[in-house]
Amino acid sequence: MNCSATRMHGTPIARSDGWLGIEPDKLATLGQLEREGMVPGGIAAEYAQRSRHRARRNRLIKRIAVGSIVILGVLSVIAGSIAMRQRDRAVAEATTADRTSQFMVSLFKLADPGETVEIL
Repeated sequence: MNCSATRMHGTPIARSDGWLGIEPDKLATLGQLEREGMVPGGIAAEYAQRSRHRARRNRLIKRIAVGSIVILGVLSVIAGSIAMRQRDRAVAEATTADRTSQFMVSLFKLADPGETVEIL
């Protein structure tokens, strides 16, 4: 099936509804005609059926798109939260390592015989 044309009875017909959708007023009119029993058979019935199918497909596409965006948003919030916790843990570990190294330097500085002065 070509994106720019639909074949009906072997003859290409240009699509008037655009690529993804059908206009809501067309659907409302078709729905009203069907409720009143005024849709003739043949091409009009096929067009109405295709229109309903496109409308269902487009609603599904929209729901999937919105759902995907929501899921990505939730996942990004979770990932951000995890990253902040890991950052906090890394800062705490770096602070502890710095304190430990300062303590070790001061400890060995006191133990160095050249640095200490003997008092007799």
